[in-house]
Amino acid sequence: MQSKIFILLLLLTSSSLLVAGPAREGVALQEFRLTLQQYSYDLHGQKTEIDILHEKLQNLENSIGSFKKELGQKGQNTTLESRVASLEKNHQTVVGDLKQLKNHINDASSKLASLEKQLKGSLNSVVSLLQPGGGGGDHYTVQNGDSLGQIALDNKVSVKRLKELNELKHDRIFVGQRLRLSE
Repeated sequence: MQSKIFILLLLLTSSSLLVAGPAREGVALQEFRLTLQQYSYDLHGQKTEIDILHEKLQNLENSIGSFKKELGQKGQNTTLESRVASLEKNHQTVVGDLKQLKNHINDASSKLASLEKQLKGSLNSVVSLLQPGGGGGDHYTVQNGDSLGQIALDNKVSVKRLKELNELKHDRIFVGQRLRLSE
């Protein structure tokens, strides 16, 4: 499962690097590293919580076993009653911890499902770019914050030429718009 998540994250980053210009590669790589670190941290936290809960459960089982032995050997009701009450309290704590862990796992699963959806979209973008006539270096898809001037500078073409190639009358462009960079 971890290797699948890593591969999906790698594909997401690769697609970002393929689609983005050279100026954005560093940002995309940094975002990938941060996302990977966050999921690694979340996964480590879940493993730690599961280990702690397993240890608590084992301790409870050991305590129950020793109490059963004491019940068979001794008739000290008050001591046993207090120990049973203590066990019930510990049991309630473990149940609460398990509920918290379940909620945490559900949250992580939701995050992973969302990330998987993003990765599928990115993978589709990469596939379309790799297909013949899929884009490559002769087209550019406008991203948030782009301007014709910056796109022209990044792709070594004049603003005037960009406007001619794309039959633009104004400098206005919109996110998602696909611009031709050459004939």
